[in-house]
Amino acid sequence: MSLWKKISLGVLIFIVLLLASVAFLVGTMTGLHLVFSAANRWVPGLEIGQVTGGWRDLSLKNIRYEQPGVAVNAGEIHLAVGLDCLWHSTLCVNDLALKDINVAIDSKKMPPSEQAQEEEDSGPLNLSTPWPITLSRVALNNINIKIDDTTVSVLDFTSGLAWQDKNLTLKPTRLQGLLIALPKVADVAQKEVVEPKIEKPQPDEKPLGETLKDLFAKTGNAGDDRCSPAAQSEYRVISRRAATRHRRYRSDGAHDAA
Repeated sequence: MSLWKKISLGVLIFIVLLLASVAFLVGTMTGLHLVFSAANRWVPGLEIGQVTGGWRDLSLKNIRYEQPGVAVNAGEIHLAVGLDCLWHSTLCVNDLALKDINVAIDSKKMPPSEQAQEEEDSGPLNLSTPWPITLSRVALNNINIKIDDTTVSVLDFTSGLAWQDKNLTLKPTRLQGLLIALPKVADVAQKEVVEPKIEKPQPDEKPLGETLKDLFAKTGNAGDDRCSPAAQSEYRVISRRAATRHRRYRSDGAHDAA
């Protein structure tokens, strides 16, 4: 046997063994359980409590996944795939049910990611599927998702869809107990704190109390008619100044109380 034939035979045997291994891991219940056991062991932060059934009736229970800034807890995930549809080039999912799902994402704790380059607008999104996809039933029960300060909760949701080429058909849908809690937005216009304006005397000007005291000492009684005209005039000026300041203090106090 020539060297070329030996190499070709070795490559063929390798491809056959690879396809057989993939078929065993994916197509049999034992192989599928081995795949989940390996994922449970080698994927960081992933923990699967229980795996039962095969593709026709697969159930995963008590699933946990934790990474910095991401925490996922799933009570139960059920998947039922119609394998007979594959012979007709169709993907049929008879049931997809998620129950008791809690997802918490804190972007502040997540590692920084590289800034993605801005993509140019290529027009409206146009999606199509190369083969028909049928999802007979999708059910969400007790779903809670929290992203930073935004929370979305769904008590019960049931629907289905059929997707062929560019046509998407939604089956009868039932939604119950939808709650969306948005973060509290701080008031944009904050209340301005107005401090009372107190006129300070000039460096060369005596305080009002001392000025009145000196004036009373000179005149004996500033309100007496026997005082000199100059003293009475000075007394009236100081009195008006004191009344003006008193009104300002009362106005500032009323403004602060409001």
